[in-house]
Amino acid sequence: MEFHQSIPSLLLYSHHAIPGVLLHCGTTLNNPRITPYQIFVANLFTLLLDLRRDKSASHRIHIGWARREIRSAAQKVYMLKTWRPEQLEDLIHTVVCQRPELLRIVIGMLRMQYGDETAARRWERFRPNSANTTRMGKHFDKIDVNQASSEEFLATPNGIAIFVVDTAEKLTFIDRDLDECLQKGGDKPCLVGLDAEWNPYTGRSKASIIQVALTNVVYIVDVDALASTPRLTALLNKVFSNERLLKIGQSKLFSPL
Repeated sequence: MEFHQSIPSLLLYSHHAIPGVLLHCGTTLNNPRITPYQIFVANLFTLLLDLRRDKSASHRIHIGWARREIRSAAQKVYMLKTWRPEQLEDLIHTVVCQRPELLRIVIGMLRMQYGDETAARRWERFRPNSANTTRMGKHFDKIDVNQASSEEFLATPNGIAIFVVDTAEKLTFIDRDLDECLQKGGDKPCLVGLDAEWNPYTGRSKASIIQVALTNVVYIVDVDALASTPRLTALLNKVFSNERLLKIGQSKLFSPL
């Protein structure tokens, strides 16, 4: 019991000692199974912030969690065969953009543990500092959203219009369609499907996209582009405060913030 009570003070002592130790710290062995000293230090700082209940730290992904997720994902790709390679690459890209210090470990894991020289060389050419980690890219592969359903994808029914909303002016179309739905329904509720997409690999993630679906139209709202637009706040208040708009979506979307 006494030892447990002394842990915070021991950590605080190590916190003051670390800067001096770092000056004399050499490079760790090139072994992906051994945690580099700099990462150990980063983990210790994170633990100290947690002990202090300090929420002012960076929103970047926790470095220890990131390493575990990459290892687990690699096993799913190379051993269990339950993940596709592009899923692992998506995870690695997101992680190393926030934690460039993990790139060397990722390359070592791919080359030494799984023998994937092609992937290792590709990541050696990657430059994390040049990637934007706060906004989603604008270049996507074009797909047919009305293609037949399969085990991997569900089809969008024919006759459903899909619009990207990335300006304040376009928000007025959603507002108009909601009003029309309420007027046509009379006393009946208007069904509104809601979904959101966000980066799952950050400590303090915010929605980047909100999807609003009515009977025959789907609006994909670019929250990143409209975050400072008062019209977006007004529209969301309207959707969530009007009891005649019956919202359909996953429970997490409607949980308290």
